[in-house]
Amino acid sequence: MTSINEKGINENGTNEKGRSPIFSIIMPTHNRAHLVGRAIQSVLNQTLTDFELIVVDDASSDETATIAESFADERMIYLRQSSNQGVSAARNRGILQARGRFITFLDDDDESYPDLLAETLRAFEAESDAVGFAWSGIRRVQQAQDEQLLLRERRWSSERNRWPSLVYLGVGTGYGLTVRRSCFDVVGLFDEDIRSNVDTDILIRLGSKFDFTIVPGVHVTVYRHHLDQLTDLTPQRASAFERVIRKNADILEKNLRAWTRLHLKLAMMYYQIGDKPKGRMILLKMLHKRPARLSIWKYLLRQELGRAVTVEGEPSLEDD
Repeated sequence: MTSINEKGINENGTNEKGRSPIFSIIMPTHNRAHLVGRAIQSVLNQTLTDFELIVVDDASSDETATIAESFADERMIYLRQSSNQGVSAARNRGILQARGRFITFLDDDDESYPDLLAETLRAFEAESDAVGFAWSGIRRVQQAQDEQLLLRERRWSSERNRWPSLVYLGVGTGYGLTVRRSCFDVVGLFDEDIRSNVDTDILIRLGSKFDFTIVPGVHVTVYRHHLDQLTDLTPQRASAFERVIRKNADILEKNLRAWTRLHLKLAMMYYQIGDKPKGRMILLKMLHKRPARLSIWKYLLRQELGRAVTVEGEPSLEDD
């Protein structure tokens, strides 16, 4: 493992072969000493070996540094933030440090399959340079002590014509999200003022400028624990999602289907946390903009009658 200073990676900025790696994997972490080692090892087990792994420790107070430094692999770089700045700042530091042509994200509590990078590269090479980002299917499991319970496996067809055009708004960095490094020069980095729903924010911006592709098959295991996770639905998370929508209003006004999809998801979130008045207000706002959409009327009636709704999955207005 290599530790580096603020100036950069090594003196010449190249790998052992004298050139930059194909992939830079960015792994932000904070107080996950008991989990981060598994995630690191899954990256080091990749069948495609031309990569660098950048672990950005967001000022952990546990043994994260000890775990990271126990890996003797020159492809791994460990960076430590001087203070806790949040996941967006950690990812941004990794991006700015990265030398790879493609930047892949992996959370510190998840696990990549050994062929993630190889299959991701294969998917990009089959496309034009207009494709700026990609992701793969995932296997979501519940972690309880030494047992794993399969919750869901999510994958997409290998046939491009079967992909909904807005499918990218339903994924995130946890899906092995990989972005051409040059795309960040166009859309900017992660917004460090946002503490949750950061994936939605960056994907709105990426989707407004670039096409996407999907890596066939499942290549990431996403773990759910009894620990608190950023993906747990709370009133604060719903409010943060609403701020992301407002922030990207200019982009969404140019894409009515994306505007509809995200507002539907927001309404779903408020209904699920029990804030029926807020959910109703958002649906009425949608109807003011799209009064002829019978599907919105039907959804409003279902929710007002008390039918259960869940946030996970594709909102039913995907193809509106």
